[in-house]
Amino acid sequence: MNIVSTPLESVPPYSILAEDVYVNFTLISPSGSILTPTLLSNIKKYQLESLNIWVDEKKDSSPPPAALTRKTQLEQMKQSSDFKEFKQNYTSTLSSFQQNMYALVNDPSHQQEVINSIVEESLHYSELHTSEEYNALDMIICMKEFDDSTFSHSLNVSLICEAFGSWLNMSKENIELLRLAGLLHDIGKLTIDKDIITKPGKLLDHEFNEIKKHPLAGYQILKNTDLDVRIHYAALQHHEKIDGSGYPFGIKEKQIHYISKIVSIVDVYEAMTATRCYRKPMCPFKVLQIMRHDATTKYDLNLIATFFSGITSTYINKSVELSDGSKGVVKYTAKSEFDKPTIVCFNGKIIHMKEHPELYIKELI
Repeated sequence: MNIVSTPLESVPPYSILAEDVYVNFTLISPSGSILTPTLLSNIKKYQLESLNIWVDEKKDSSPPPAALTRKTQLEQMKQSSDFKEFKQNYTSTLSSFQQNMYALVNDPSHQQEVINSIVEESLHYSELHTSEEYNALDMIICMKEFDDSTFSHSLNVSLICEAFGSWLNMSKENIELLRLAGLLHDIGKLTIDKDIITKPGKLLDHEFNEIKKHPLAGYQILKNTDLDVRIHYAALQHHEKIDGSGYPFGIKEKQIHYISKIVSIVDVYEAMTATRCYRKPMCPFKVLQIMRHDATTKYDLNLIATFFSGITSTYINKSVELSDGSKGVVKYTAKSEFDKPTIVCFNGKIIHMKEHPELYIKELI
């Protein structure tokens, strides 16, 4: 790739800016930015004559920019002191949460005491990820190699719900409630035969019918506590869908509580991106593609749109491998085509995936 000074009117959309753009000593756009139509339009307001951009020439043998030659990020993250600290805190928190969950199910006489302990501990979950470089979702990605039990799934759903709440501009109090709803949504699974929960193959009809009992079982456990009733509803309704195709009651959109709709989205996303005893974790972009297919029938449209926007923004600048073996960094995702982002490859090539329907993101690396 070469740096080419290009007249502003001739800059192709989605080019990569090769140098910082300053106007009157104020940074307008940093080097490495993807020049989306919106960004180009904003830059044109400053009446600049040209921009320095990276140009991919077919026979160019020059090395790619230094920013594109870094090591894969998952390995960097796993080796970082931030992740090692997160993993230690996460493991300790998971152990305590597991003990409290079993106590909540098996010792009704101390139910409120256990609930108080769970609530108190959940208030400190934000302290699990204090890194300035990596957020909670980054950390969770690195934990995906471990088999995802009911407990780790619930903890992950809780952390993602916290992020979702911030994307929705919810109040601090409602984010705390949402985090707790995500944490306790699957408590009913502890009443289901463990052999069914951990079965590596496809469930038989009677086994799936047993699984479908866990939302009601969870509600029965929580309903007599002093937890906010919306947390009770999240346990009961997190498998309901707005078209009535969910369970346990097959209720529709207006009958499903707002918090339950949020937890439902996060529950599906986390489960599909997690390791299971019968499969490896699915690539988040593949999961989003599947969820997008169901967006108009299964989920609240406003909520799922916000989730898609928020979750894809966390994958900007993340390293990926494509189905053809190309490796690079996610640099831009359009709201309407978030599963077809622009990739800047480590060899300097730019791939606009919306122009290559045959390609898909195989995995994060």
